[in-house]
Amino acid sequence: MSNIVREDLDALNATLTVTIEQADYLDSYGKQLSKYRKEAQIKGFRIGKTPLQVIKKMFGRPVLIDLVNQEIEKTLNGYLKDSNVNIIGQPIPADDQEDANFDPKDPQDFTFKYEIGLIPEFEVLGLDSATVYETYAPIIPEEMVEEEWTKLLKSSEDRVDGEQVEAGDLIRFMALEMDGEEVKEDGLDAEFSLLFNDTSEEVQAMLLGKEVGDAIVIPNIYEIDSNLADERSVRKYLLHLGDDEPQDFNQSFQLNIREIKRVKPAVIDQNFFDQYLGEGVASDEMEAKAFIRNSIAKQYEQQSDTVLFYDVRNRLLELNNFSLPDDFIKRWLGYSNEDSTPEQIEAGYENLSKSIRWSIISNKLNAQFENTVTDEDLKASFRKDIANMYGAYGASWMTEDILNMLTERMLKDEKAVEKKFYEVLADKLLDSFKGILTVQTHSIALSEFTDKMKEIFNKLEDEGDDTQALLDFDEEE
Repeated sequence: MSNIVREDLDALNATLTVTIEQADYLDSYGKQLSKYRKEAQIKGFRIGKTPLQVIKKMFGRPVLIDLVNQEIEKTLNGYLKDSNVNIIGQPIPADDQEDANFDPKDPQDFTFKYEIGLIPEFEVLGLDSATVYETYAPIIPEEMVEEEWTKLLKSSEDRVDGEQVEAGDLIRFMALEMDGEEVKEDGLDAEFSLLFNDTSEEVQAMLLGKEVGDAIVIPNIYEIDSNLADERSVRKYLLHLGDDEPQDFNQSFQLNIREIKRVKPAVIDQNFFDQYLGEGVASDEMEAKAFIRNSIAKQYEQQSDTVLFYDVRNRLLELNNFSLPDDFIKRWLGYSNEDSTPEQIEAGYENLSKSIRWSIISNKLNAQFENTVTDEDLKASFRKDIANMYGAYGASWMTEDILNMLTERMLKDEKAVEKKFYEVLADKLLDSFKGILTVQTHSIALSEFTDKMKEIFNKLEDEGDDTQALLDFDEEE
């Protein structure tokens, strides 16, 4: 029966000697070879009639190696789980491990030696209310709130059919090239829409009061839209002509009015507030603007929280500067990443060791606070992300069914779920910090807040400090 013997070399390093006996794999070895014998198509032998010695000679060694490796993995994983030993990385073969003789003709007991790096025992220092941390909250300007309110009103507008052209209408035309006073036979034609207010004064005078089915004739198609200042833009966006299509055509066009659309402002009632801000969020314009102001503030609060997390993390790293099994970690990195050179590992080790120490500290604190991430936590966070993706206040078409469908799609993306897991766990850890630490929040002007955040994040970038990487590192990877 396989077994493991642990030998502690010091407080941070140990070896695990794994013994795999014949009885652990011999039965599976025989069955696997018999399966090969039944299925193998060997030249000179009928299927299922190849001598076992031939099968053993051809396939015995790789089968033996695979079965022994499976036993090693099962034994190591079982030991690490049952003994609750806290390790960094994964066990790696010891430097003095001799090559095993996998002789398919002579199965035997095998002994393998592995090195492990141990997480040191310590109590987290510095997580108390004695130290004061400072954060900043911007004062949201009223003009920003008004701008968002205007955007919300505009996004909720509807377009209805108009009977006669008025200022502000959106008009769809069929443009036909003229030849003198008649529509040119086989001339250019194109369909496009223009806002009445974007057309020239001369065109506006001709359009006012016209109905669907009416037509006007303009002498120069290049002067119809004040937003299209050059001929190439008119050709491309109105006449739908490529650079290699006909250059010469008459500039006079007849514009047949196909459709008149008019903006219909939203009715500002309870249904409006519930649809665009959320049910029960607001019942009048004042409450709606207060909600908008709070929504904007929450977006900036995420930046402030990142800085607070960085400050707390730095202090805890400074106060909990425990040692790591550095030599083991470097060997483990080289073993796990064959493309990495010793020089590359050494060059990046300072930042990586900081990441590992922070991961050890944060994992210990999450266990202490009993912070866990449930399926409901992941689902709620994805739902929030999706709603924010379509505007601070959601979108009118974002029904519950659509939101659920998009959320379920994200939950099936393994990489997205893994990333989200660490995001949610970090948020919970920050909430735990806020419940213990003394945090003073200073209200400052938005411009000052923006400058201060830019200065801090530039400093982090200059220092090569990747806060998110430190947040996400998992020492078991």
